[in-house]
Amino acid sequence: MHKKRYIKNVLTLIFSLLFCLNLFAQVPNFSNEKRGIVLYPSDITSLGSLNWIELLSKNSINLIGIHTDTRLEPLTDLESFLKSKEGKVFLNACKEYDIDIEYELHALQDLLPRSTFHKHPEYFRLDEQGIRQLEYNMCFTSEPAYDVVEKNIRKITKWLKPSTHRYFFWTDDVQFAFCHCDGCKPYSVSEQALLYENKLLEMLRKIDPQAQVAHLAYTNTMESPKKVKPLEGVFLEYAPIQRNYNVGLTEKHLNDLKENLLVFPKETSHVLEYWLDVSMFSDWKKDKLVKLPWEKGNFLRDIKTYKNLGINSITTFGAWINDDYIEQYGVDHTNKVLSEYGHTLNTSENLIIDANLQDWDKNNYIYGLTNPWGSQSKDNTHFDYKITNDHFYFYFKTTDNTPTTSPYAKELSVEEGDRVELFFSSEKDLSKYYCVEINPEGYVLDYRAKFYRRFNDKWDLKSLRISTAVTENGYIVEGKISLDEFKSLRLVDEVYLGVFRADYQDGEKVNWYTKTIPDSRTPDFHIPSAFEKIFLN
Repeated sequence: MHKKRYIKNVLTLIFSLLFCLNLFAQVPNFSNEKRGIVLYPSDITSLGSLNWIELLSKNSINLIGIHTDTRLEPLTDLESFLKSKEGKVFLNACKEYDIDIEYELHALQDLLPRSTFHKHPEYFRLDEQGIRQLEYNMCFTSEPAYDVVEKNIRKITKWLKPSTHRYFFWTDDVQFAFCHCDGCKPYSVSEQALLYENKLLEMLRKIDPQAQVAHLAYTNTMESPKKVKPLEGVFLEYAPIQRNYNVGLTEKHLNDLKENLLVFPKETSHVLEYWLDVSMFSDWKKDKLVKLPWEKGNFLRDIKTYKNLGINSITTFGAWINDDYIEQYGVDHTNKVLSEYGHTLNTSENLIIDANLQDWDKNNYIYGLTNPWGSQSKDNTHFDYKITNDHFYFYFKTTDNTPTTSPYAKELSVEEGDRVELFFSSEKDLSKYYCVEINPEGYVLDYRAKFYRRFNDKWDLKSLRISTAVTENGYIVEGKISLDEFKSLRLVDEVYLGVFRADYQDGEKVNWYTKTIPDSRTPDFHIPSAFEKIFLN
């Protein structure tokens, strides 16, 4: 078998098995934050559409941008992909997994075809020597040229439909190729770009009333526009490609960004970074792929800068993360980078759900759960939870010298072995409550209940994300639950929490451990006295 095809098939098998084992379940997008990656169509087809969707979903990446340019992969490649069988599978899977899709394109040569030049050279840019140039961009003050652009916008948007209603039709990817005619000369390159983007917005709003258009601050358009003001619906896209990733943004980068945020609303501003851009780090040489110089600390430094400025829509190029790259640098490396990228962006506190626990401080920490129906003593369980603006985070770290699990056939199989448990209720009398039981292998039994012991195990906690690890002397369970889902369950403000553990001994005997000792002579966690009040605010 061809080696690349073998790698793709192995990846498909790995991701399919993980999916079946529920190690990464479908999770609705409860957040308004954008956490994205930008790929070429060939990157998607290289690994396979569903493999990419599963990679994005399990790593909390909720936005994918597809990129084309005139040098490497033209717009026709994107159209062919989207209209193909695999493209349709990809679009449907994005919708199913609540992953937004956008198209980030250097598209001006498609919007104003170069074939128009011979008949209408006045549509094209005038260089500094006073000569009209066929290559790159356009005359940004030529109204007849915009008529041609609008005609092609209408054609393209028949098949190109971003789920976010954000449109990225960038100017050509070249410096010093703007217009010097009498109409354009008074404007800086940033202002010429904004003239074009304002026009695009007017065109697109006729087609899509919710349309927004990106103003790309990139290379020589980093300077904020002064003479031209953005129409409402034109948003900033800040793309600092010319930077050193071993250090933070330079003073000039920061000044440019801050000045642009005085012109464009920070609420809609968007960052396009290059942390995962294999193509850039490889100097755009496919035969000499360079391993991503990923450093989580540097990444944290950068996103802290952006979030402190009020920017919550962040994406990165991931061009050339494909089968060639994985063949050279491995699945583990690729998974680690994508995991740290997506999960770190998904929380301002930067807790990554990986069963590692190195990023935890003590918040509501306890050591030891009690067995009130046996030895009366405490075990060696470490438990903590943390409440942020978006999530309820938790972990258990147990000592277990008699590990016991049962072969998984269905959710109720979890009840037949070691596990940790969290119960939540908004009512002290447990008239309605919600239960999650997790075993060392990461299998979950979740169910809704009513007092007394009326269970509905067909119910699922949709936003639950977990990671587990078996250690030398026990196991770790780490997870998070969206507070938006808590709200949908009326779990707000005051909540009653139960924290429990089942430890099987010799296959039959069970030691039951609890944080709060219930008023019961026999083991029972499904009574109000097993819960204690906590505050989500």
